[in-house]
Amino acid sequence: SHNLYQYAFNNPITYSDDEGQWPNIFKAVAKVAVGVAAIAVGAVIAAAAIPSLTFGAAMVVGLKTAVTVGVVASGVRSAKKIAQSVAKKEDAKAVVESAVTGAVNGFSDGFLGGSISSGISFAATLYPGFEGIKIGKTDKPQYGKLTIGYNANDGITLFAVSNIEGGSKFRMEMDYENLFHTHFKTKKHGNSFHRTKQTSIIFGLLIGLIGD
Repeated sequence: SHNLYQYAFNNPITYSDDEGQWPNIFKAVAKVAVGVAAIAVGAVIAAAAIPSLTFGAAMVVGLKTAVTVGVVASGVRSAKKIAQSVAKKEDAKAVVESAVTGAVNGFSDGFLGGSISSGISFAATLYPGFEGIKIGKTDKPQYGKLTIGYNANDGITLFAVSNIEGGSKFRMEMDYENLFHTHFKTKKHGNSFHRTKQTSIIFGLLIGLIGD
């Protein structure tokens, strides 16, 4: 039971065991499994609250978001690990190992983060009515210059920045259809454009950069 040659299943290039307990690939699989469970829980809640939404459709939306965040985080983390290895003047074998480890850990961390965000967004469909916290006055009494945590039609508006007329300049929201996303005005799309992919990419970049 203490065969030193059995380290990481005789494959220390693909697997690593930083804490001397179990290979990183197992940790990555566990994170993905927890992420899928988080999406499933949120999908059940959303499907129960929204008659037109099925559990399967909700799962697909949640998984797409989680995979997008995971892929972006994987690429960023891998590049970060490669840069660190090159800076240390490590050999090619170590550089490849760092790249693989970074890619696996980055994807699992990103997938988990995207999944939790998706699950919370689905659960937001049951958020009770709340007018939010308003800071500053606008021509529309329901909106302040900064409004935090108010109930949207199908989810939560986390915060919104408005102009003096009460028109939205920037909003960050969660709902069952677009999950975690932002709005801001452009000439082409107006204020109704749901910036879902951009938000997922930014989230993935942050997770990839912050992780070890």
